Amino acid sequence: PNENPRDHESFGNHIEIKPDGSFSGWTSAGRFCGSDSQYKLYVAGRFNKSQKSAVLWQDDSLDSKSANGKHTGAWFDFGKEREILIKVGISFVSEAGAKANLEKEIPGWEFEQVHQRAQSTWSTLLTRAAVEGGSDDQRKIFYTGVYHSFLSPNIFSDEDGQYIGFEGKTHSLAGTKQKTQYANFSDWDIYRNTVQWQALFEPERESDMMQSLVNDAEQSGWYPRWPAANDVTYVMGGDSPVALLSSSYAFGARNFDTAKALEYMVKAGTQPGMGPHNDSERPFLAEYLKAGYAPADKDRIAASRTLEYASDDFAIAQFAKTLGRDDEYHRFLKQSENWKSLVDPETHWIRPRNSDGTWLAGFDPERSLPKRPNAPVDSDQAGFEEGNTYQYSFMVPFDYPALFMAMGGEQVVEPRLDHFFTALRCWGKPCFNIENEPDFVTPYAYVFMGKPWKTQEVVTRIAKDTFKPAPDGIPGNDDLGATSGVYVWNALGFYPVVPGVGGLVLGTPMFDKATLQLSGGRTLTIAKQGQGIYVQSVTL
Repeated sequence: PNENPRDHESFGNHIEIKPDGSFSGWTSAGRFCGSDSQYKLYVAGRFNKSQKSAVLWQDDSLDSKSANGKHTGAWFDFGKEREILIKVGISFVSEAGAKANLEKEIPGWEFEQVHQRAQSTWSTLLTRAAVEGGSDDQRKIFYTGVYHSFLSPNIFSDEDGQYIGFEGKTHSLAGTKQKTQYANFSDWDIYRNTVQWQALFEPERESDMMQSLVNDAEQSGWYPRWPAANDVTYVMGGDSPVALLSSSYAFGARNFDTAKALEYMVKAGTQPGMGPHNDSERPFLAEYLKAGYAPADKDRIAASRTLEYASDDFAIAQFAKTLGRDDEYHRFLKQSENWKSLVDPETHWIRPRNSDGTWLAGFDPERSLPKRPNAPVDSDQAGFEEGNTYQYSFMVPFDYPALFMAMGGEQVVEPRLDHFFTALRCWGKPCFNIENEPDFVTPYAYVFMGKPWKTQEVVTRIAKDTFKPAPDGIPGNDDLGATSGVYVWNALGFYPVVPGVGGLVLGTPMFDKATLQLSGGRTLTIAKQGQGIYVQSVTL
């Protein structure tokens, strides 16, 4: 049951030119981030004018009918014509599906009509977060961020509701309450701020996205960790799909099979097992359940993986609680305390630990050493994925008071945070890194120690110093809207700090006024009086 027929396919392309001058074909690709993932995309296209001739090529040879292989293409000659329109349909199901999608979605040749429809759709969505005041640059960056926050995941089903499942079979949404199947969930990134935003504004669409994940689990036996198309990439170290589901539900996306969703959450957090490609949704789960942590002598990202699992367990607990499942709630709430197993009593930092309980030798929280073997750059401290203990130790947003106590008290933690924020873009050093997700939440740690003005200072610096209205204006990878989400939420004056909880921690608003048109006709207006970044009082 774990064998996927796509494992044996080779990547390549196929192109055909039809007698009427149209074309169709498919491409097989994948290997996202070096994974074993693979998908097949079908295409159908046509031109508004007839070509004089057309030739297909494959490697170094020409063919007039079809071409198959990795290096293929088509060449069309339209003579003296200087303006040609082409329209293309795609499908992950079949060439017939691609053609049907094209005919239904763009039946005519009115380019400007298609353009205006797209512009109107996006303008309507963007104006649901209307801001006043601020500078031109701030508004440009903000609306760019809002746009990015709505770009993904992507529609995966055809116009007739058919889509390819994770076991390679064709499924249909006909007869279900689900309108669309979605794909491409950058779960490790978007659980931190993106799904919350989407659920607030478009809970029905977000519900379909969450049902898509449930469908994926039913087809493959497990939630897919960072799914690309209808395959699993297993990218990044957390069990982040469960956090997507829990946080989406907490922020208003409720129209999906919650009972089935919890069933697969519980399975992921309690039953070690292998899924597609003979890989696991939660590697080293058995060790995590027994010892309270993933072991550093077996897992190169053991410490950061343990912290991610703890947040995931907390999110599952909140989801179970809302469904009235008290046993699961208490079990996973207790399990979420596993991060405490890695608090080093000597340094009071999160420190990797071996299977026998010993602490990883050579540990120095002030340096990114010892780095993992064969790391391309000094960016990974041993036991941490894309970071170090400074950048991960504060990633316990669901229990900051307990974290501060374990670190030696607020008198110890505050200077550490002050030192942490001396830089804002930082790889391989003990400082904040806006370019990577684990640090996104950390500015709000100050709020939990009663120092909100320090949060207000940091989030203002992040917006001013690391974002700009330029082609390279987003610091680092946007990761399907996650980095943009930092700017958007911070600019509004709050942030969804705790996974699985429908609440926000206050920061400082950038704009004089922001009017959010939420789902169900609800309106939230955020208005500030006076100038400066420091909030003196808040009235609800």
